[in-house]
Amino acid sequence: MGGQIVSGRQSVFRRALSSLVALALVVSPAISFAQTGVGNAGTVVNQVSGALQSKVRKIALKDQVYQNEKISTGSASATEIVFKDETKLTIGPDSDVVLDNFVYKPGPVSGSLIVTVSKGVMRFTTGKLSKTSYLIKTPTATIGIRGTIFTVYVAANGATTVTVQAGAVSVSNAIGISQSVGVGQSTSVAPAPAGASAPPPSPPSAPPPQAQAAVSSMDNTVASAPGGPAGAGAAGTAVGGVTAGALAAGIAVAAAIAVAVAVVTGDDDAAVTDSTTSTSTSTATSTD
Repeated sequence: MGGQIVSGRQSVFRRALSSLVALALVVSPAISFAQTGVGNAGTVVNQVSGALQSKVRKIALKDQVYQNEKISTGSASATEIVFKDETKLTIGPDSDVVLDNFVYKPGPVSGSLIVTVSKGVMRFTTGKLSKTSYLIKTPTATIGIRGTIFTVYVAANGATTVTVQAGAVSVSNAIGISQSVGVGQSTSVAPAPAGASAPPPSPPSAPPPQAQAAVSSMDNTVASAPGGPAGAGAAGTAVGGVTAGALAAGIAVAAAIAVAVAVVTGDDDAAVTDSTTSTSTSTATSTD
């Protein structure tokens, strides 16, 4: 009888442990991909999300962002990403930006930063990497950086407008025809007509009204954050590259497993004790 009690308790333990291990496997991806943080969200206004490895999360103020993560904003929403080399990427409403690659080692200035803007508007402010280490891609253009501050607007059809606020950039179309753009100037690259070659970037000129409106909307949205560019949204922290939420979830799973082991093991010990006592009592009765 005692063996049956112990076996039953062990079966319960195995089922509980299996469930907790399954939960740990669900939590672990959030912890693992958090190890590749490339910067954090210095500003968050309204709806900002990140998508990585088929997982989508809400981004809060101070949350880390990761290599290959797609950052998306809703209407009347914006964020400013601050990379580890102090490069700043401001993303306006209704935009999608992928953080393709970031390599930076403090000390001798080296590394690279590649970003893809598939739609919407963004402002790019260079950091400590050398100017030739940056590359911005859109559906119709590739932007090489020789300056410090510029905006990129990508329309619904992929047409791209680049406007320089400080320094200079070189904008190329899909077949490598390039246009240099200086302070206060813009160039636009339209998508290729069906069956035709990609048109060259337009000559430097004032930015078109649609691009100006998108940039103004971005600036106004960022300015609406409490305290300006330094804050909006719920705070999130990171420890050693792991977000606080992921760390808390991992601790909770470990604690639950420990409790399950303690409870079930305690019950097994009690069952064995009861069985031993019962056997002893039975033996004593027979002897009497």
